[in-house]
Order: sequence, then C-alpha cells, then structure tokens
Amino acid sequence: MKHPRMSKNSRVTATIPALSGGLNAGTDPSLIGDTQVSACRDMHWKDGMLRTREGFVTNAAQFGRFALGNHTQYFTDRDGYLLVLASVDTEASGDLYVTVFDQNGMPTGGYFSTTGQQGLCGFFVSVGNDEAFAEYSSLLFLNNGDIYGVNAAKNVWKPLYDAAYVPLYMTGGTPVTSRADTALTGTRVEPYNRLSDWFRCTYSTNGTGIYYYLPRLSQGSALTVTLTRASTTLTWTLEGGTGVSATVGGYQVKLDTKGHCFWFLKDGSPCAMENEGIRNDVTATAQRAGTAGPRVSDMRCATWYGGDRSAAAGGTRLFLGGGHHVMWSALNNPLYFPDTAYASLGDPDEAITAFGKQGECLLLFKEHSLYAAQYVRSDTVTVEDVESGAVTDTTATAVFPITPIHTEIGCDLPETVALLGNRLVWACADGTVYTLGTSGQLSQRTVTVISEPIRPLLRMQRPAVSAGVVIDGEYLLLWDNTLFVATDEAAPRWTRWSFDKTGAKPQSLCRVGGGLCIPAAYTVGGTEVLYWFRQSGKADTVITHSGTNWSNAVYTFARRSVRGCLCTKQFDLGAPDEYKRLTSVFADAAADGKVSAAYVTEQGVYPDVERTAHDGVRLTPSVPRCRRFALRLEAENLRVGSITWRVITGRR
Repeated sequence: MKHPRMSKNSRVTATIPALSGGLNAGTDPSLIGDTQVSACRDMHWKDGMLRTREGFVTNAAQFGRFALGNHTQYFTDRDGYLLVLASVDTEASGDLYVTVFDQNGMPTGGYFSTTGQQGLCGFFVSVGNDEAFAEYSSLLFLNNGDIYGVNAAKNVWKPLYDAAYVPLYMTGGTPVTSRADTALTGTRVEPYNRLSDWFRCTYSTNGTGIYYYLPRLSQGSALTVTLTRASTTLTWTLEGGTGVSATVGGYQVKLDTKGHCFWFLKDGSPCAMENEGIRNDVTATAQRAGTAGPRVSDMRCATWYGGDRSAAAGGTRLFLGGGHHVMWSALNNPLYFPDTAYASLGDPDEAITAFGKQGECLLLFKEHSLYAAQYVRSDTVTVEDVESGAVTDTTATAVFPITPIHTEIGCDLPETVALLGNRLVWACADGTVYTLGTSGQLSQRTVTVISEPIRPLLRMQRPAVSAGVVIDGEYLLLWDNTLFVATDEAAPRWTRWSFDKTGAKPQSLCRVGGGLCIPAAYTVGGTEVLYWFRQSGKADTVITHSGTNWSNAVYTFARRSVRGCLCTKQFDLGAPDEYKRLTSVFADAAADGKVSAAYVTEQGVYPDVERTAHDGVRLTPSVPRCRRFALRLEAENLRVGSITWRVITGRR
C-alpha cells in the first residue's frame, strides 16, 4: 500500500558575484536584477565594490558671511577658484555682489558691488589658453554690458569694455563734392561688433572731394578722425554728436550726425584735402546706430568651441546663447562678436539654456528642444560673401551650420549638463535624466532616458537647486539636498547620497583639483552663511549654532561618521510560490565597527545580531519560512562585494 509522501526539501546555494547593478527604485524589489539593490544610501560602485562615499567636510576657519540673492550663480574658473555672483532684487534697486573663494574655500574678498540696477547677473567663462588673454583666467559678462577680466590667483580684476575690438567696417572710401551725393563709397570689410557700437572707416583724399559719408550714426556719436601725412599724423576728436573740433595743423573737423557725414574746415569753410600719395590716409572712428538682432548683454550662457581646440576644455571662438539666439566671436577674440555671426533657433518664445560639447559637435539646449552645430572651414572668401551673409567672420573663414536633433526634449536645468566619458548627460525638472548616444548621426533616436531606476526618487516638481558635475568617472546630480551618482557612461548605475546631516544646503557642485567641492548655505537668523565643503575622509562635518545672529552666534563643527546602507533585491530563486528557510548568509564585506544586518521578507523585517566584519560578515539567520527574502546591511565605512545565500526550499 502506498502512502502519500511530502516532497523532499532541497538545499540551494546562490551567489551574487557583486552588487554592481546600481539602485533600482522604479521596479518591484522582486523583479529587479540580481546585482541591483532596492535601496541604497551614501554608497557608490568603485574599485570593484559597493563602497561608502567619502565625507563632506568643511573648516570653521573658512567661515564667512555671504548674502545670497534672489538670483545667485556659481562658477569655477580654470584655476579652481569659485566665483559667486548674486543679484539681490528689490522694488527699489538691484544690488550685485561678486565674491571669490580660492581652492581651499577661503574667501578672497567681495571684489565689487553695484547698486540701483535691476537684474545684473550675467555669465562667467574661462578664457582657455589664448595667449592674447593670458593675463586673465576668466571673463565675466554682466547684463548691463560691463565686462571684466578676472584672475583671482593674481588678484587681477579689470574692466574690459573699452578694450572691445573696433572693426574696420569700410575701407577705400572717397570724399564726395556735394551733400546731395550721400551714397557710401568703398568696400565693406568687417562686420560691426555686437559688443560695442564703435567702428572704423578709411578714405583716400583726392583733392576734390569734401564730404566723407559714414554708415548710420547714433544720435550722440563721438568721432575721432586721423589724417596721415608723409611727415606726421594729425588727430581730431569730437564728443557728443554734432559739433566742431579744435584746430589741429590749421584744420578743424565738423560732424553732422543727422546727415551721417563729416568734413574738414579751413578758416571756417569746408575744404578738400590733397592726397600725398598715401592710400586710405583718413581714418574715422565713430559710433553706429543700433542694429537688429541679439545683444551680448542679452546672453545667458557661454562656451568655447571650434577649430583645433574644440575639445571639452577649449575652442577658438566664444559662443553665447540667450533668448532664441546664438552668436559667436571672431577667431581667438572674445571681445569681437561680428554682427553677422549669429543664428536664430526655433520658437522665439523658447530660450537657449545651455551648451554642451560631445565629440566634434556643439550641442545647443533650449528648454524643450536640442540642436547641434559643427565647425566647417572654407578656403575662399570674397567681398560678396561678406555682404550677402554667406560668410559671417572674415577674421577666419569658418561657418557653423546648425541642425535640429530633437524637437521635444531639451534641458530646463542648465547647470546639470556634463560630459560623462564620451556622452553628454543632463536632467530636466520633470525628474528625467537623459544621455546622448555616440554612434551614428545624431538624431532623436540617440537621446536616451537613463533615469528610470531612480525616477520615483526625483520629485515631480522643479528642484529649488540642481547641478551636475563629473568627478573621477562618475556623474553627480544635485537634486536639492540629495546627490544621485551615476557610474558607467554606456549603462549608468545609480546610487544615492544625502547631504541632510551636515545642516547646510548645497547651492551647486564644483570640480576643483579633480575632486568634488560643494558651496553650501547655512542659515542663521535669516542670513545665509556660505561654506565650502569638499570630500575627504570617513566623516561629515555637522554644523550647529546657538544664538540668533550670524555674527555673534556660537558655532559647533562636529564630525559624524558616514554610514553606508543597502538592501538587495528580494530573491525568490525562481520559485515564487515555494517556501524557503535561510540557513546561512556570507557577505564579502568590510566596515569600521559592527555591521547591522536585517532580513526583509514579504512577512516583515527581521533584524540580526550586529557583527564585526573580520574576514567578511557571516550570518546565521533565524527567519520563518518565506517566499522572498532580501538582505539589508548598514555600517560605518561599509564595503560590500559578493553575497552567498544558503537556502532550504520546499513546501514545509
């Protein structure tokens, strides 16, 4: 007689070779990859293990008051100096404060402030390696039109607006005998400069012509005229529009801004000047009337691109973006923006927000669209090319055709754009992170979403603070007080870091000396105090204070060890309906101090005894029968490699 027999239990050993798959919070914990984790805090994949991050530390000696404005921007120049540009707007005025911190976070001073002008924040760009601007490490453009050359290391801070290039707009002109003949003569050579309204024209005297006609002048144009003679050069200067100059060499110069011409006077009467065999012996420098198109002061972002130095750190032209316009400078001259060297992109109501460089392409981000520009060199340029607009820069023959890449995806968080390996990465306020593929022709198909594993953790509202930076092969995305870390450009693996325990709020991310630095604001009595955090060691600096005023409060700077925490996926070993009993767990792990472990099942969480990691962490679980199980580990300076489970499966 046969009696029913219970199925025999089986013993299973399963090993996770490494927790290298990153965080996946967007999928059920039982459905994610074996090497992924369902939860992770303050850890990242590095050197073959999932490791606790380094600490965020600051120094009490670096304390300094800083008034964070309604519009604050952070920039790092090529020497690693942090420049903080803040505009404090009120109904009465807008005050601009510029503060520079060195590589160690020490404030080098507020270089200047301005009062009574609205919305003065602009943009800051490193100069690169151009010998012509070797005195400066960076250029600061303000929205009121001011320009400064900055070298914080040498304490150089000079206004450069007056150094803007004055183009030779027309050459080979001749004077005419009658005011009735108002046509411009000569050949146009260089476009106007959008950075400045000054231009030059040259003429050759002929002994008969009296009146020298200019392009359309501004109402109050100044004028400087030089006359070259075999033995000397004479110069006349007029200020403020129509008038007569002082007498030089027996002659005066009279300017008529309404008629847009000037002439020489001899004894108060118009006269023709003889030519002494010198071509273009008269040079006039004047101020033009405004022209259509974008202004440099309207721009909001900048980058170098084009030519032999078009890699991530260089370029031969300074590109500016603002509104729906992009413009670029002449070759190696960031103070000359030819007024023909610009383009309009797409919807005029959608602004250009950021630039990015990938391979040989310059990427231009708008809020909801993406474009690419490429450098094209031409060897033949004629006057007709310039006049027709076919060539936009006669100082170097180059054009930059622009093509659309995506008509629906752009970037509305411009500070998040960064180059991870050979791919651009950026985030949008809806909680989506994108990357741009490198294979084939750039198109909509090469824009890929990489944030699905962390999408639930990115709030569906615009973060108050966002930034992105690449450090040691990792893309760090600042999302308010949380940093999401992506490793591997082809298939990013995400982990998550928290800045909450420091007591300060990050304002941006900076790469200084190859390491991560974070300008963070600590609030005392309504006043923001700026600290310069950097990654170092195994502990965070925690800031607290007593008192209500930033200047007399007592501050405490304590150290708190960083505790790494992770939770594996929920394993069912391919048998979701069978009960299982854990008999042992071994984690190839190390830590400072004891490791806290717990088992997560569909029935609840079961803590284990805290254990010291010597040659790994060996656990003997006491868990009732479960269908799915996961392991949660937490410790100071936790490092985890492989995990091995021994499980009894069956119906019991």
